Amino acid sequence: MSSFNPNKKQLPAQHWQEIAHDSVEETGSQYLIIGGIVGGLFAASITAFPPTGLLVAGWGFYEAWRKTAAANRNEQAISEYGCVAHVLKGNSLRQFANQVGTDEALQQITWAQENDYILTADAEDFLEAHKPIELPPIASDVSSNSNLVEQASAIFKPQPQELPLDSSHSPALTEVSLTTQTLPSFDRSRIINESKGLMIIGDSGTAKTCIAMYVANGFNGYGIIVFDPHGKTDWGNAYVITKMPAIYKQMRILLDVLDDGDESPFLVICDEWMEIRFDRLNKSGDYKGLADDFIRLFSTKPRKFNKLAVFVLHSPNVEAAGIDSSLRENYQKIYLGRLAKKEFSDIKDCAYPCVVEDEQVEHPTHGHHDIFRKNGNAPRSLQPLNSAAIDIPLAYIDRGEIKTHKQGWVDGSFAYQTNVRERLEFLLSDTSIDTGTDTGISEKDPKNSDTGTDTGIDTNDTEPDTSDTASSETLDNTGSSSDTRRDTPDTITPAQIPRSQALQLIKQMKGAGLSQTLIIQSLWGCEKNKVGWKQAYLQFKELAGGDDE
Repeated sequence: MSSFNPNKKQLPAQHWQEIAHDSVEETGSQYLIIGGIVGGLFAASITAFPPTGLLVAGWGFYEAWRKTAAANRNEQAISEYGCVAHVLKGNSLRQFANQVGTDEALQQITWAQENDYILTADAEDFLEAHKPIELPPIASDVSSNSNLVEQASAIFKPQPQELPLDSSHSPALTEVSLTTQTLPSFDRSRIINESKGLMIIGDSGTAKTCIAMYVANGFNGYGIIVFDPHGKTDWGNAYVITKMPAIYKQMRILLDVLDDGDESPFLVICDEWMEIRFDRLNKSGDYKGLADDFIRLFSTKPRKFNKLAVFVLHSPNVEAAGIDSSLRENYQKIYLGRLAKKEFSDIKDCAYPCVVEDEQVEHPTHGHHDIFRKNGNAPRSLQPLNSAAIDIPLAYIDRGEIKTHKQGWVDGSFAYQTNVRERLEFLLSDTSIDTGTDTGISEKDPKNSDTGTDTGIDTNDTEPDTSDTASSETLDNTGSSSDTRRDTPDTITPAQIPRSQALQLIKQMKGAGLSQTLIIQSLWGCEKNKVGWKQAYLQFKELAGGDDE
C-alpha cells in the first residue's frame, strides 16, 4: 500500500498570498537600471556620441519604472482582491491549481488579464492551455446529429471541480481548512506585570490598534493618553491627541513629569509612532530630537513611577523607531502578520499570526478568523478604553494655537479646581481650621464661593507654565488689595499672599494638629510626590522650617 499523494500538501490562503507577494518582489528592476547605465556608457564609448549613451540608459530607467509600476498594481490585486494565480510561476502555479481547482485558477488569471494586470509567462501558458475551444457553428443539414456534436464539444471542455467560492469578493482566494493544534492564549497579565515598555509591530491590517486597546484595558486605575495622528479610531474614554504640535507638546510635558518624580499611574499609547517620529517637528526647532528622547527615556525608568508607553510600529527595525540596540531589550515586542512570519519562519500558519517575544500565541482580538482581511473582520473581546482621572497638564489645540490645561482630565472632559487664592482667603476668615485632607478640589462652603462652581480658572490657560491665580492683586495685613509682583520676596506662591499671613496660616494649621504634608497640600494645592511638590516643600521649609516626612 503506497502513501504517495501529490495533493497532500495543502496551504492556507494567507500562505499563497505571501508566495505571491514574494513573486511580485522579484521584478529585476535594479538589474535593468544597472544594465542601462553600463550599456549607456558602453554605447557612448563605441559611438563616441554621448547622446547615444543617454538614450540607452534612459531606456533602462524607463523599463525599470514600468516593471515597478506593474509590480505595485499586482501587489494591490493580491492584498485587496485576493487574486494570486496570475503572478505565480512553475511549480507554485501547478500546486495552486491542484489545490483550489483549475476553474478557480483560470478565473483569477482571466480576471487579472481583463483588468490589465501583468501576467507571468507561466500564467499566460496556463490560460492558453485551459481556455475552452469554441467549435464552429454546425450547419443545418447535420442537425440530426446534434447528439454527436454535443458529445464532441464536451471532450474539449475542462471538467470543473466542486469547490466553494466566496462570492463577496472579486475574485476571492478559496480558503482551505487547516487543522492545527490550539495556540496558547494571549497572556495580558504577563505584559502588564513584566513590561518596561511595549512595541506592537505589524504590517497593515494585522489589528495592531486592537491589541493596543486590548492591552490598555488591563491597566485598571491608570490614566490613558493616546497619540493618534490619523484620528480615525474610536478609543472610548481616553485623552486622545490627534494634532502633531499638541502631540509634541504633550511629549515634553510627560518627560518633565517623569523627571519630576510624579508617581500617578498612566499609560501612553503612541499609535503610528513612525509617522510621529519622522515628522518635521522632530528634525528642527524647539522640539528637535524630542521623539528620540521620549522613546529612549520611556524605556528606562517609567515603571518605577507607575507609567508605561506602548509604541505601534510598521517595521521591526527598532533603530528606525528611535531607540538604539542597547536599549531595545527594555521593550517587550509583539510581532503580527507577515512580519511575524519573517521574524519567526517556523511558526504555524494562521490568518492572524501573533508572536509575543519568541512564543506564538493566539491573536487576542482576531484569532477566531480563518481568513485574513485588511478590513471587515470584527474583533472579539474588545471593550472601549476606560481611563482613570489624569492629573497632569494636558496639551490641546484651540483655534490653531497650542494650549495647556493644567488641572487634568476626568470622565471625558477637563477638570477644574477652585482657585488657590480663594482657599487661602477662606482659611484666613475662618477661625475653625478644617483638619481634613480636602485639598480644594471642590469647595462648597458659602464663604468660599457664591456659586459653588469654578471661579478662578481660565479655560484658555496657556504656557508658560505658571501657578494658577485669579488676580494679580494680593491681600495686605489690613485686608486691602495692592499690586504685588509675582516673584517678589515679600509674597508666597501660588496664592501671592504676604509672608506674614503665610506664617500666620501655618501656625494656625499646626496648632489645629495638621501635619506638615497636609499643610503643604492645603496651602500650595499639590500632593506629595506629584507635580509641584518639590517646589512647594522648599518654599514651606524656607518659611517655617521642619523635617521632611
